[in-house]
Amino acid sequence: LRRPRVVQVSAAYMVFVAVLRRTAGGCGLKVPRRTSADLFMRDAHLKCVSTYLKPFPPHLTQFICFGSSSLVQRRRLSALPAAAAGAAPAVDAWAERAAARDLSAAELQVQLDLQAQQQSEEEGKAAAATTAVEEEEVPLYGGGAAPHVAPAAPPPAKKVGLHALRRMYESGEPLSVLTAYDYPSARLADGAGADVLLVGDSLGMVVLGQDDTTEVTVSQMVHHCQAAARGTRRALLVADLPFGAYLTPQAAASNGVRLVKEGRADAVKLEGGVRAAEQVRAMVDAGLAVMGHVGFTPQSVAQLGGYRVQGRSAAEARSLLEDAEALQEAGCFAVVLEMVPAPVAALITSKLRVPTIGIGAGGGTSGQVQVFHDVLGLYDKLSPRFSHQFARLEGPMRAALGRYCAAVKRRSFPARRHSFGMSDAETRLLEAEFGPPPPPPAPPARASRARAPNGHASPAPLARPHEPQRGGLRLLRSIDEGRRAAGG
Repeated sequence: LRRPRVVQVSAAYMVFVAVLRRTAGGCGLKVPRRTSADLFMRDAHLKCVSTYLKPFPPHLTQFICFGSSSLVQRRRLSALPAAAAGAAPAVDAWAERAAARDLSAAELQVQLDLQAQQQSEEEGKAAAATTAVEEEEVPLYGGGAAPHVAPAAPPPAKKVGLHALRRMYESGEPLSVLTAYDYPSARLADGAGADVLLVGDSLGMVVLGQDDTTEVTVSQMVHHCQAAARGTRRALLVADLPFGAYLTPQAAASNGVRLVKEGRADAVKLEGGVRAAEQVRAMVDAGLAVMGHVGFTPQSVAQLGGYRVQGRSAAEARSLLEDAEALQEAGCFAVVLEMVPAPVAALITSKLRVPTIGIGAGGGTSGQVQVFHDVLGLYDKLSPRFSHQFARLEGPMRAALGRYCAAVKRRSFPARRHSFGMSDAETRLLEAEFGPPPPPPAPPARASRARAPNGHASPAPLARPHEPQRGGLRLLRSIDEGRRAAGG
């Protein structure tokens, strides 16, 4: 049972509450909490009534709460408009029959004696028009409508696999894909509901600060995959094969197996169309799930002449379709379409039997993928047109880090609650051997500095060697500058 709470209910619709009272032997007997009420609900089922006639073991003597009974429900329905009352569920026939049954006084003598003992304690506490009742939120049993129940914690989400992706694709549900490069980003993206997490070789740019993705190695991909896998519970985790890691089918299969075996990825991704079909077949034959990538392929940025949209002409669009179909026939379970005109991406999507994941390819694909840092506004260099900053977190993060640095400078952090102490006896022993500890350092004196319009101290001007000098003296351009030069 969860912790009871106080709820305001009307006396006419009082929820029946029973408790288990401990006896001298430790066992419990079931009695109504309010002695002015009946011993049990008049429409209670016989199985419920039987619980009043047997002792409960000591470990079960705790509060038990009932839901509202059929009598209470009938009162509620009578107070509702006809339309609302007609929509409510009918009262069970068994509850009406049980309400007419009585039990002998001998069978209930133990409970009645306990009720009489509590009468003196409960006198004067008759319910008013509105009464506060401590009740359990979830009704254990009872026929009527239950009080409001707070939503329970959701069960652990089921792991997304290829079959789940296929069901989403066939039902027309868009697939959400995000990049993730370590435990924090994977944990956040997975918890946000992403269907697929891609440990992309874009980590070379957004994590390692490189100019492009061609410097990333297989070992680096394994390292980041391991971290991202620890933060992934639900999403399908896909790892990029970096530039140069799949020059031959054998190398593709070997490095792909390494990303799955050591990096703990669920699938791998490679760039290229017809030219990469043999590599895809080798990896599929090795037991790997493979995602393809056509259109703009970042690993070939130099060959493509920079960051350029692919497939603008009919001939290029036909070539992209052939690339995507070759990947499908080789065994890819999905194909990424990057920087492709929206009509071309929609055409390819309609021709394929596997999902397409678009990035800069319009809304006609089976799903979308975005870079984690682009979504949160954390990348300070390239900002592609197809990306959207759903938040700009660099400013708040920088401000928080600045507050930390300022707190350290003025010795306001760490505070006493952030520190650990010793017992008095151990402290005295330590002082007897080494002497009393030195006093805490005093906070630094605040320099007398002018205030900026935003309320922060404006930095003192730095002397510049190129400023004009006269007779070895620096020219002063204002009274404030003269005061600062004179030390205040």
